[in-house]
Amino acid sequence: MAYFKEIVTKAVVGKGKRATTTTHTIKPEFKPSTVLGCWIINHRFNGVSSNNDVLVNGNYDVNVWYSYENNTKTGVCSGNFSYSDKMNVPLTNNNQLTSNTEVIVNSLSDPNVVDVKIVYICFIHGHVVPVFIRIIRINIVAVLHVAPELMILV
Repeated sequence: MAYFKEIVTKAVVGKGKRATTTTHTIKPEFKPSTVLGCWIINHRFNGVSSNNDVLVNGNYDVNVWYSYENNTKTGVCSGNFSYSDKMNVPLTNNNQLTSNTEVIVNSLSDPNVVDVKIVYICFIHGHVVPVFIRIIRINIVAVLHVAPELMILV
């Protein structure tokens, strides 16, 4: 009696890492006195292969907690921001990205805020408007696998 086993494998054909730093601005409802905190939530992303590169698309929500009216009241302003990063992922053994290539994208760490500043911008009508400038850093790693096509009978 013969026993057969079916083994399905995936081969890693490339790996890459990318760290990006992005600057965003947002206008608070009231004139801020100080920044009390800033955090990033709801970070979602995915990766797709595109012309021998990996395109990472994602978005996240940013909340800035601030005080106003000479530090007597507080408020939170929020914004949703999207990003798209192109990663050049070196491929092993002169492989090419095909429709069978599975792209797995992971975040090495949660996005973090590097700096938050209150900046006053003057518009044409002479009104001075405060905005928050946030600098955000995201670390992403991409791993490319060939989709399971190989079946070995033992």
